[in-house]
Formats: sequence, structure tokens, C-alpha cells
Amino acid sequence: MPYQITKVGIPIRNVDINEQFTTAVSFAKQSNAVLLISSPLDDSPAGSKILEDEFLHSGKVLKYNVFDTDNDVHDANPKNFLKNKVIRLLKYLDDRHAELNFDHVYMFSAGSPHLYDIFTHYIPEYRELHIIDAKSSLHVCGEELSKHLQCDGYKIRNFHADFISRFENVLYPGLSIFGCIDQIYANNTTESIVDQFFNVMMQHTNANDIFLIASVHRDSVLITEFDPKNYKQVLEQHAGKTLTYGVYKSTEHK
Repeated sequence: MPYQITKVGIPIRNVDINEQFTTAVSFAKQSNAVLLISSPLDDSPAGSKILEDEFLHSGKVLKYNVFDTDNDVHDANPKNFLKNKVIRLLKYLDDRHAELNFDHVYMFSAGSPHLYDIFTHYIPEYRELHIIDAKSSLHVCGEELSKHLQCDGYKIRNFHADFISRFENVLYPGLSIFGCIDQIYANNTTESIVDQFFNVMMQHTNANDIFLIASVHRDSVLITEFDPKNYKQVLEQHAGKTLTYGVYKSTEHK
């Protein structure tokens, strides 16, 4: 291959910064490499501070929108739509490689590359992909929400796959954690993904159940419990933040 691709998770909290991440940053800085940063830096403040310090004034960072663009080929099949994004990205990298002749591409994004990441999922169908993992906001929030509720653990769910595609349309007792409830991940043009999420979750819950949101900061996790009927007002108070959604389903019924 003319160049290697490594997907690197950006640590969200200071406590999660490890040697694997700092080594990847060092290699990216010292070698004939370029970078793509495919999530907002605010989503991973601790690791992003390191990236800003090292690369803010560097020509190594490629400017590329990995999300929706006017060039997206819309497809009724969501999997094809996502694959088209990856194919478009790889073509962009090939075109830039013809100009820059780099040896390595480091793709940085917040949290774990193994969760909700279309590039980790689809790039291996076309190219070899190396992965340097980091602790996901879902894991961080799951641990903190479990402590907050004093419950026994949590289950990470995929709202898109489980409830929209209906592969596993069940809300289990205990704490379920959901990510990517954001309009950028929507696949229904008639209803926002946030509205879709709450409409579905309220069908699966009752008055004994608990709705929460959590956001990870450099050294803390902010948790809010709320009445799901008021979700729009609650989310307005957290506008611009990357949120993890928790739904605790009690074994009691009302």
C-alpha cells in the first residue's frame, strides 16, 4: 500500500491519556504523516489539548469534512449511504497522497474507534486499518451513571440498529446507554433522530423508569435526570454538548 491508515481514539479525560496515545501523537509529528481529526475537539478536551498544542500551527492536518456534504450520494439503504462516505474519504486521501506523498494517515476521533464509528467498520473492506483504542464517552458515562443510580452495571445499545432497523427491539431492565442521538446520524427526513429516540423510549418505559443525560468533561461527568416529556427544554439547556443518553428501566411496574 502507498500509505498506512491508523484510527486513533482521542482520550476525553486527563485520567484516560495513556502511552499509546502519546506515542501515536509523537509518531504523527515526527514522521512523514498527515492527520484527519474527524470529531469536534470539544468532544475530547484532554486529548484534544495535546493535539492542539502539537499540531495547531502544523501543515500536517488535512482539512476535510467527513460528515454530510453536498456531494453525498443519497441511498435508500443506510449502509450504502455510510459506505459512500468512506469511499469518498479514501478517494480524497488517494488524491492528496498523489500531491503530498505521505507515508501514514492518522485519523483522530473522540473516544473509542470501536463504537459507532463508520470508518472503523467500513475501511477494512477496502484497506488495512490499524487501531489505537481509547476509553469511550459511553463507557465513562455508563460507569458514572451506574454509580449515580447505584445500579449493577449498564448495557450499551445502538438505537439505530436495535430500534430503527429493529434487530433487537427490546428495552431490558436495568441501565441502557445510547450514543449518537444527534441529527448528523439521522436517517429519517420526516422526524429528527432526537424526537424519534424519545418517542420510541417512552413507548418502552413507564413512570418508575428514569431518563438521564451525561456529558464528559476534562475531569468530571455532568449528569442530569429529567422527565422525558420535557426533553426538548432539557436539551436546549445543553445545546452544543455531546451527550450520552441513559434509560433506566425498573423491574417494578406502575
